[in-house]
Amino acid sequence: MGMVMRETLVKGRGRSQGSVREVLEWAFGAERASVEFDEIGAAPCGIDTVWLLMQRGRLGCKVDGGRYGGGAQSADDAEIVASVVSSLPVSHGGRGMALRIAELARAGLAPECYADVVSRVVALDWRRTKHGIFAVTVPARDLGCVASEMFAVRDSRVCPVRIVPTAQQIGAARRFYLDWLGALLHIGSELRRIGLSGWEVTQELPPMAPWRAREKSS
Repeated sequence: MGMVMRETLVKGRGRSQGSVREVLEWAFGAERASVEFDEIGAAPCGIDTVWLLMQRGRLGCKVDGGRYGGGAQSADDAEIVASVVSSLPVSHGGRGMALRIAELARAGLAPECYADVVSRVVALDWRRTKHGIFAVTVPARDLGCVASEMFAVRDSRVCPVRIVPTAQQIGAARRFYLDWLGALLHIGSELRRIGLSGWEVTQELPPMAPWRAREKSS
């Protein structure tokens, strides 16, 4: 998100349009909002985020004042954003996801989803000699009978390898990315329903599955 959008909001020239990710990055980055859970209680049955926002004083949401001097209006909007994130329901990841969303927004990042990464086979270990750095090899017999049977020479040496990142790592990262996206969808909907004085939160979301573009091109 560029400085032009922040300046438009700060100087009061009208509401700025921004995606939910841009608004989060403004609140947690530029305005330095934060979420704390020490005193957050569960909302009464049938009460939603609006009730929680009315309890902002005990939600543990805090705004440092903003590095762009946005004043009370900016602080109020940032506090509302922090409150909505703080009250993220368990179905969207609860407190753990709320903290991760704040951390990512403050850093201006999206979760790693290995969109442009291809798994590689690399040596399990390396050693440095006076001739350079070389992959470590071990006798084939040290890897068990199956490895030994694959090599005709009794004293063959092999290089143990590993896959990076693993399929499990990629799968876990992409599941978290989709969970993060679902949480952003919920937060954006809540912010549009509640309304911000300086922001019009658009329907724009990060790409649903950025890794698919690479899969289609490969």
